Amino acid sequence: MKKIVMIIKHRTVVIFVSAMIAAAIPFFFHEHAQQDVSYKIFKKDSGWGYDISVNGKLFIHQENLPSLAGKRSFTEESHAENTAMLIINKIKRGQLPVVTKFEIQQILSEKCP
Repeated sequence: MKKIVMIIKHRTVVIFVSAMIAAAIPFFFHEHAQQDVSYKIFKKDSGWGYDISVNGKLFIHQENLPSLAGKRSFTEESHAENTAMLIINKIKRGQLPVVTKFEIQQILSEKCP
C-alpha cells in the first residue's frame, strides 16, 4: 500500500512540474514577439540551411530538414527560406518555434521559382 501511495505522489509531482513548464513556455516566446527577429540562409556541401537570430543573437541554427528522419539538407534555397520565415512568424505570434512534419512536407512540395 505504501508503494502505491509513493507512485501516486511521484506522478502528481511529475504532472504538476510538466504543467508549470507548459504554462511558462508561452511567456518565454511572447517575449521574442516584441524583438527583432531575422534569418540568414547558408549553403552547405549537401544543400541549404538557415540561422534565425533574435536581437542579433543566434537563436536557431538549422542545417537539416526539421521534423523528418535522417540528416538531409534542404535541396532548394527557397525551401530553407520559406521554413525560416514560417519559424519567424511563429516566434512573432508567441508560438513555439517548431515545424511539423506536415508543414515541412508542404514547403518541400512547393514549386521553386
